[in-house]
Amino acid sequence: MRHKSSKIFKLLSIFVFLFFIHNLFPQSDKIKLTKTYKKSDSKTEIRSPKKKSMVSVETLRPKRELPSKSKIKNPFSRLARTELIKIYKQEDADFEILYSPQIKIVQELKTCFIAQVKSGYSSNLSQAGFKFEHLDDDIQDKKYYLVYCPSALEAERLKYYGDVKLIEENLALFWSDNKEAREILPAHFQIKRLPGEALHSSNKRSLVLSESLHPTIKLPSRFAVDPDVLDIVNQVSKQNLTDYIQTLQDFQTRFASTFSCELAGDYIYDFFIQSGVEAEYDSFSFASGYSSNNIVGTLEGQIYPSQIVVICAHYDSISDQPQTLAPGADDNASGTAAVMEAARIFADQPFDFTVKFICFSAEEWGLYGSKDYAQEARQRGEDIIAVINLDMIAYTDSIPEDLDIISNQASEWLADRFFSSSIAYTTLDISKIVNPTFVWSDHSSFWDRGYSAILGIEDIYISNPYYHTTNDTIDTLNLDFITEAAKASLATAADLAQPVSTPQTPTGFTSRSQIISSLFSSIKTAFLDWDSNQDPVVGYNIYRTTSSHSDYQKLNSSPLVQTYYTDENLDPDTSYYYVLTAVDSLGDESNYSKEVVDDEENENTNSIDVRALSRNLVRTILAVRKINPWI
Repeated sequence: MRHKSSKIFKLLSIFVFLFFIHNLFPQSDKIKLTKTYKKSDSKTEIRSPKKKSMVSVETLRPKRELPSKSKIKNPFSRLARTELIKIYKQEDADFEILYSPQIKIVQELKTCFIAQVKSGYSSNLSQAGFKFEHLDDDIQDKKYYLVYCPSALEAERLKYYGDVKLIEENLALFWSDNKEAREILPAHFQIKRLPGEALHSSNKRSLVLSESLHPTIKLPSRFAVDPDVLDIVNQVSKQNLTDYIQTLQDFQTRFASTFSCELAGDYIYDFFIQSGVEAEYDSFSFASGYSSNNIVGTLEGQIYPSQIVVICAHYDSISDQPQTLAPGADDNASGTAAVMEAARIFADQPFDFTVKFICFSAEEWGLYGSKDYAQEARQRGEDIIAVINLDMIAYTDSIPEDLDIISNQASEWLADRFFSSSIAYTTLDISKIVNPTFVWSDHSSFWDRGYSAILGIEDIYISNPYYHTTNDTIDTLNLDFITEAAKASLATAADLAQPVSTPQTPTGFTSRSQIISSLFSSIKTAFLDWDSNQDPVVGYNIYRTTSSHSDYQKLNSSPLVQTYYTDENLDPDTSYYYVLTAVDSLGDESNYSKEVVDDEENENTNSIDVRALSRNLVRTILAVRKINPWI
């Protein structure tokens, strides 16, 4: 009997040894990879291992393996009733439930999300710690709009035209079956068509925000007046801006769906071409069978053409007589004029990054033009690093007037950048406002798709008494104010796009990272590589931040001679962003390279978790001891 136990002991010991060796040296296709990305000019791919790992490996955010598209049943199909609900933002709730295929977040606001959920599923939100309210029991064949109601009286007036649910202070959800809000509501109402598509995933983890009229301003860590940017600012012409506004006003109306609006689009297109900027018509359909065009001008970048800076405005207009007379001088010939002036001046200046000058149509109908463009840009995988939207930048109700810069939390760095540019290059006063509920202009379409965007507007609460009337004409405007607003906008766009410099901006900058987990801790290491500079340089500087596009800190004490760098002992739970500069023999430093995140180029990067291996070994030994207590 003793001899038999001894044989069993030997066999089990061999089994335990082989199990430990197998887990300590796993085959490459049995290792569960860390979050991996492969960046390309067209799109971002997320790669997963070919086979399910035999080892339990912890990652920063485990992802479910999704079935093929052909096997996925759409929970929002017409066969399943879908509800519209309001989900309150709560930091202590389990945000993972928002990634469920049963929930589609379609709009972020200051205090809540608006979401579509499969009927009966909303009770799961309570279990996850979320508070919510039902807005409508069935979304089928309905068009929803977010409407600004400055007073309780306006909210009551809105009920005359259809169904109304108050969402936040001064904000209502409106619908009237399948009718277009712009065809039934008075012109003074500001509207946004509620998206039917889910927000880009980067929006879903937004924390609770409160509106702030004077939030903290963070200035860039390395900011100085650029002679090329100053030259651009000095070329802004008050007379040109006046002429553009007058010409747009002379179309009588630019109400989307009218022939005059299309003629105004032709005028902008021809202007871009004559300025030396490549231009195109971006056609889209909206409302009840109407169509219109966004006018898109493109100035391709010389160093990183896939990195895109957008300066935009809507060129359509509205009034209480939209079909015949909607001059729209302030709203929004003023913003359109600034975009046109940017195209004229930028055409003679090469930039590191691509600049797009976009004039959107059908904004007054509910942001249809920008929604179409931003959605297609995201589908194309366009790397839009910043959007500067200008809407009503020429009326002053008091002197001195300031320009309100509105952002959401993810775009706050861009508002800070605008602030610093206005200080460096203009006399314009700025008020920074962080408020994701202000969705009534084209920046909001880019927020929805996960892009950083800001709005420049004379006042967040409309003070122009001629707003959306036939009296919104050029004689009511302050042309000195629009000139300063245009200068600040062009300075910010130029600073972001970076005029080509000497030494040349480094190219080929990439990053990958690896996480090594031990029994008691985990560390991350980032590996950075880049191409040798074409201009003679003595070395390179690496800058790092944990907040994308802001607060960069230099890592090296003297210029690096080699074209690689290893950043060690990093927190595995933190994302790190890097930019690179080149330094010449005179000590002059180049522009920043494109920004890369630490795991941007991860491919087949293994994360071996010793803790998981140890746990598996202990569990096996304990299981064996239950069989044979002599072990």
